[in-house]
Parts: sequence; structure tokens; C-alpha cells
Amino acid sequence: MTNNRSYKEVTKKNLFLLSRGLCEFCEKPIMFVRESETGTTYQNICEVAHISALNKTAARYDPDIPLESLNEIDNLMILCPNCHKKIDKMPTSFSTDYLKHKKEIFESETISQAVTLLNKTEIGGHKD
Repeated sequence: MTNNRSYKEVTKKNLFLLSRGLCEFCEKPIMFVRESETGTTYQNICEVAHISALNKTAARYDPDIPLESLNEIDNLMILCPNCHKKIDKMPTSFSTDYLKHKKEIFESETISQAVTLLNKTEIGGHKD
């Protein structure tokens, strides 16, 4: 049985925002803006990856995790296709705990950068 990969719109937006346009694993760009004579186009090669698997036969599946929580932001990462394949093909090398820790560090850095940027603005209280 294949489970549903439907993500709330707010979850997708928050994931993309927290990713900074980078793979959360290798930190290489995964979202691109291209300017041309016909206008601006946006391309992304990102994939939404589950930390604890959605399907019983997939890497890092845990039957003790409620199905409804598997598509929540705490269980998802934005990855490039190469990293997504790597973590799924080598689940013993990339455990659930390891991936959660990697996500926490990466997203904490994103938030820290956003706070630093905000503090440099008038909105954040900066005065010239």
C-alpha cells in the first residue's frame, strides 16, 4: 500500500523558506532564477524527503509513528535528487536521528541568518 504524499500548502512554503534554496543535506543550490529576453523563469530541482518513511517498505519506516504526522514539517526535508537517493539507498548510514539532527542544525542556521538580517532593518529596530 502506498501512502499519500499530500502536504499542506503552509508546510511546503515553510519548508522552502527554511531551505534557503539549498539542499538541507549537501547545501548546494536547488532553486534557480533564470533571466532571458522572454522574462524571468524559476526552476527548482528540490524534492521533499521524509525522515521517517511514509511507506512500509521504504527506508526508515517506523510503525510506531502515526500516519498523519508523516507529512508534517518536522518529518520532512528539502533535498536535491542526489541526496534524496543517497539517504534512501543507505538507511543504515543515515538514521532518523541523524537526519533530524542535520535538519535541526540547518534550519537553526536559516533562522539565525533571518534574525541577523531583520535586526539590520528598521523593522528590527536598527537606527542609522
